[in-house]
Amino acid sequence: MKETFETIKNSSEKEEKLRLCYKNLEKYGDGIEPKIKDTIAYLNALGFNTYESCEGHVDHGDLSTYIGMKELEQPTWRFVGEKEAFEKSAEKYGVTVSEILEYGRPKYEVSDEKFKMNRPKNEEQIVTAMIEAYDGVPKDKETPEFVIWRAKTDELKEKLDVLVQEFYKERIVPDDVMLKLETDNDPEFRSSYQFFLHNGGEDYGNHCDPDEREKLSDEEMNVLKKRLETRQNEMKEFTEFLKKKYNEI
Repeated sequence: MKETFETIKNSSEKEEKLRLCYKNLEKYGDGIEPKIKDTIAYLNALGFNTYESCEGHVDHGDLSTYIGMKELEQPTWRFVGEKEAFEKSAEKYGVTVSEILEYGRPKYEVSDEKFKMNRPKNEEQIVTAMIEAYDGVPKDKETPEFVIWRAKTDELKEKLDVLVQEFYKERIVPDDVMLKLETDNDPEFRSSYQFFLHNGGEDYGNHCDPDEREKLSDEEMNVLKKRLETRQNEMKEFTEFLKKKYNEI
C-alpha cells in the first residue's frame, strides 16, 4: 500500500495517531454509534475524512450501514454568485451570513444536544433567508475553489476503492451485503458533494417509517434484524481488514 498511503515507520507514532483519532470521535458523543466507531477511527487514521455515519437500525433509519466521506477544508461557497446571494438575503431578513451557515451545517458536525441548547431565537428568519438565498443562486457554475476541492474528494474515493477492491479480491458475498462506494452530488443541497461507503442493496437510503415498522410481526422483525446483522458483520470484517492495512503502513 505504499503507493496509496504515507508510510509511518515509528510504531509509537502510529499508535498515537490512532489514539488521537479515537479521542477526536469523543466530541460527537452518541453521534458515533458503537458498531461503526472502530471503522471510522481506522478510516480517519488512514487519511479518510468522515463526516456522517450510521450503524443501521430496524426501528428507524436504514437497514444498512454507511459512512460519508469528503476532503477536508471544504470551501464555503460552491456556486459562482452564491456568496453575494447569501449576503443580500441575510441583509433583507436582518440576520448574518454566519448565522445562516451555522444553522445549515450538517447534523454530524453539530451534536443534537448542542443544537437544542443553542437554537437561535430568530430561527424563522434564518431559515427563510437561507431558502430564499439558495433558491436564487444559478447552479450551473462552480467556484474554482470548489472544483479543486471536489477533485481531491474524488481522489480520496479512488484511494478507498483500491482498498474495497482488495478486500473483495477473494471474498464472495451477496450483492445486498457487499460494501460499495457511491458519490452523492445533489446541487439542490448547496454543499452536497461527498461519497459513501455502504451496503444494504435496496434498503440503503430508504428510511423506514417507525410507525409502519411497529405494525410488523415478531417474525417479520426478526427477518429484518438478521438482514441488518449480516450487513453489520460485513462492515466489521472490513474494519478488521483496515486494521491490518494500518498496521502494514
